[in-house]
Amino acid sequence: MRITCPNCTAGFEIPTELLGRKGRSLKCATCGHSWFQAAVIDEIDLADVLA
Repeated sequence: MRITCPNCTAGFEIPTELLGRKGRSLKCATCGHSWFQAAVIDEIDLADVLA
């Protein structure tokens, strides 16, 4: 998963599993800014599931 620091816009690649189901607090390695990153939840198309 690609994340971007909301303070300095530095980009980082992290494994999606690190966020867990609820998300987690992160700290930018470039500027030291801390923020909460919500988890990404994939949407499921019920038509595909029921087909």
